[in-house]
Amino acid sequence: MSWAPAGLPVPPSVLLTSGPGSVVTAGALLPWGPVRFSTEDLVKVLLLFAVWLVVSALLAFFIGGINPARLVARALGVDLAAEGSGNPGATNAGRVMGPRWGVLVGVLDVAKGWLPTVLVMRYAGGLAAWVAVFLVLGHVFSPYLRGRGGKGAATAFGTVLALRPWWALVLLGLFVLGALVLRKVAVGSMLAALALVVLGLAREQDGLIRFWAVAVGVIVLARHTENIKALLGRFGGAAGPRS
Repeated sequence: MSWAPAGLPVPPSVLLTSGPGSVVTAGALLPWGPVRFSTEDLVKVLLLFAVWLVVSALLAFFIGGINPARLVARALGVDLAAEGSGNPGATNAGRVMGPRWGVLVGVLDVAKGWLPTVLVMRYAGGLAAWVAVFLVLGHVFSPYLRGRGGKGAATAFGTVLALRPWWALVLLGLFVLGALVLRKVAVGSMLAALALVVLGLAREQDGLIRFWAVAVGVIVLARHTENIKALLGRFGGAAGPRS
């Protein structure tokens, strides 16, 4: 069985074609050229990748689950779950503890999405989009908070900065529109999440990146369900959306 440089097996995104003698040729997407496998070797590689995908997803989930808002609040002696909206995110942190702490939490949440994704892009590029999805899922369903996490917008934005930096400008513009012009951070987050889905479907050719964009956008929108209801209710006299 052929192996990639630095001991890395062939990525799962390679194209496979049948060849003579029950040999499968793989490597259409490999920078080091075609790699040939026997059928037995191919099964081993696929099993290895299955394990690799599960392990990388779990690691990303537990890294994403680290909640800066809760950690900062605890250091300051604040029970964030009992204050403001109760959401362990940057917006509520800023509301309860002050703007500078909210900004700090937001930056840490963005970094939590950006740094691991960049590292995976550097050492196992094909897995970056996969890992990015689970970073956001970990933030939203934090295993350290019994499955109750933040809304995921800042961590999602960090993955956008890593995977599609130019998209980040569009999303940031929409966020500013909602947060500053309309004076609702939740509205800005929802606009950015919706734009991420649209960009993924309309502008992206890479299947894994499209999967990441749609999945992450939908996750963030789903976490803003109550905000959407509140926004709709506002037209009937109810309170506006909170984060």
